Amino acid sequence: MMEQPKLMFIDGEWVRSISAETLKIRNPGTGESVGSVTFGVNLDAAKAIQAASFRSRVKLPAGAESHNTFNLDI
Repeated sequence: MMEQPKLMFIDGEWVRSISAETLKIRNPGTGESVGSVTFGVNLDAAKAIQAASFRSRVKLPAGAESHNTFNLDI
């Protein structure tokens, strides 16, 4: 049986990671595999940060975003 692709929730949508890699999650007490998650890469993180940053600025009053702007080097 082929495993369904894991998705990430970015900017209000379920999207595939740029990487097709997954990370196995193990129970630290037993070492038993309990599942897997998508392994996001830096471009996935950049998309999520950009979307979150935009959404937070939309809620701010005019001019306030200049106090909360910063550069990310990803």
